[in-house]
Amino acid sequence: MQNNKARIKKHVNFLKKGNISAFNEIYNIYSEKLLYFTYGYIHSKDDVENIVQEVFMKIWERRREIDNDLSFESYIFKITFNLILKYYRKSERERNYIKYLYYNSEDEDYKTLNEIEYSSFMELVDKALEKQPARRRSIFKMSRFDYISNKDIASRLNISKRTVENQISKTQEFLRSELKSIIIS
Repeated sequence: MQNNKARIKKHVNFLKKGNISAFNEIYNIYSEKLLYFTYGYIHSKDDVENIVQEVFMKIWERRREIDNDLSFESYIFKITFNLILKYYRKSERERNYIKYLYYNSEDEDYKTLNEIEYSSFMELVDKALEKQPARRRSIFKMSRFDYISNKDIASRLNISKRTVENQISKTQEFLRSELKSIIIS
């Protein structure tokens, strides 16, 4: 183990002077370890290989700054871990941007299509609700369209909260059944 550390330290000293052979030796010693380490966090072979390649590019670019008194292994794994974190931050930003584009699309045709689909669906709901008794329909609309709490509905209609809940539940069951047969046909 001590012999290995001395060998690495020797390679690092030569690397700091720009020795390509020393760089290749360090690559041979660490590349596979870094690939396995990175694969533990990222399961895309291409992304893993890109990160490990970037680690060695950074090692070469910063070769003169390497501190011989510190563990080179810790140094190289810290660079790798920081690049893994950078990868996740970038992936998260990309996902958020895609969501943003999706929800804030300027594509008027797409927005219009969604509005038409929603409008058509609400017409079906209204037609189905017309088949319900007036009081049940009224309770459901207050709850779902006017966003009035069950307690307030009960108070307004002078009925129990449990009755309101039962009427809403029956209407929901009816709508599920009614809309299912309409949508499937």
